[in-house]
Amino acid sequence: MKKVLLVLLFVAASASVKAQGIVGFSLQGLAPIGELRQDSPDIFGGGFSMEAGYKLPTAPILVGVSMGAFRYGSELRKGDHGEFWGDVRWRRNFEAFRFLPFIRLQPSQSGKILPYGDFYTGFTYVTTRTTIRERGLELLDTFTDVDDIVFSYGFGGGIEVMLADALSLDFNVKYLKSGRAQYLTPADVSYDSVDNFYDLDVQNSRFNTLSFGIGVKVILNEW
Repeated sequence: MKKVLLVLLFVAASASVKAQGIVGFSLQGLAPIGELRQDSPDIFGGGFSMEAGYKLPTAPILVGVSMGAFRYGSELRKGDHGEFWGDVRWRRNFEAFRFLPFIRLQPSQSGKILPYGDFYTGFTYVTTRTTIRERGLELLDTFTDVDDIVFSYGFGGGIEVMLADALSLDFNVKYLKSGRAQYLTPADVSYDSVDNFYDLDVQNSRFNTLSFGIGVKVILNEW
């Protein structure tokens, strides 16, 4: 993994003087696939991703980084939580974050519809975070119930529709395979009202996902 990152950084640095840059923002949907879908079929969510990269001046190749944030569930319980906490709002958010360096193949074309293909390698961080507030919404505490970080890799692609010389509408998809992660979903959380505690049934699956999105990209001038 370190060697891959060093290669990407070297290529980006060597092309930065004459390269054409891009920045993009995309709204994303997230769906489980493979083992993750079998173990936790309710992992469907949404979020956003951002990307930035350099296009090599002498080859149809772009190197860059994509970062994404997703929420695939939220669980709220309002009411009595025992003698210690009392009457509070107890919320859990179930989230995933991505950091994915990529290499993109995008042949130069003169038309307004530009297809491309990507190869990704990076990391996925999966977390469940709890926030406890008084009924008046004053923050009492916040903490992480469970989290994990796993290596991720895969491929994707998309189609850019040029809206102007430096602006495009982007339709994209990512198919990612990941290592085995510990995580929770709303279905894995139950409250014992007798003993006043939450029972967390922590899952362990390969966190493989399919994401799809629509967004915009800005093409930066050469420098």
